[in-house]
Amino acid sequence: MQLFHQIHHIAIICSDYSASKKFYTEVLGFEIISEVYRAERHSYKLDLALNGVYTIELFSFPNPPERPSRPEAAGLRHIAFATDNIENAVSLLAKKNIIAEPIRTDEYTGKRFTFIADPDGLPIELYENSSMNHIKNQEIAQAWFDAFNRHHLEDLLSLYDDNAEHFSPKLKIRQPETEGLIKGKSALRTWWQDSFERLPELHYSVTNLVADDKSVFMEYIRKVPGEDDIRVAEILEINERGLIKFSRVYHG
Repeated sequence: MQLFHQIHHIAIICSDYSASKKFYTEVLGFEIISEVYRAERHSYKLDLALNGVYTIELFSFPNPPERPSRPEAAGLRHIAFATDNIENAVSLLAKKNIIAEPIRTDEYTGKRFTFIADPDGLPIELYENSSMNHIKNQEIAQAWFDAFNRHHLEDLLSLYDDNAEHFSPKLKIRQPETEGLIKGKSALRTWWQDSFERLPELHYSVTNLVADDKSVFMEYIRKVPGEDDIRVAEILEINERGLIKFSRVYHG
């Protein structure tokens, strides 16, 4: 049986109750659930929610000892909040005179993050839900079209992993022994070099690009003078090194 269901709340002790209350409610936008003053302890307790979910208990006590944030020490390090767009979050906070650290990228997840501090110096991390890989992958697709339409083999091949695979209906026709699938840069080079030599005016006109963190869906029109235009869809799968590992062509 699972012992716990979820994190229930985070308790924060502040040295200046008014300043911290303003920071968490007016700056960060937490909602007040309840606020009580416990006279016997000379202490406020403020319950705060994020998007309707009980998240923080903010306490005040007379003369609480300082908890140093630096140098980093054992124990609780920081709290973190998710955001959909870290640039927007940093910009909005800057308008409220809260300056974030430079945005960094997590080397393992590819996601971006930064830190701010509350009035007592408690580190607060802002962590972007989505990575920027979809933007990078869209840029790879744009570079792909640029290289292809210039018929520049080296630039085109530089976008591919050494062991990349490519499937195309045209391959099944021109190289039936491949059954439409070729593997490795050498085979890719031979295929496209032949295409560029046979069709020196071959050109792709992009109609749509949709990228996520791992792939790009491309739609384009194949144009060759003297031939009917062909509507084409193609998927590029991108590996963790930002190289195309697999591509598949669909003809309309």
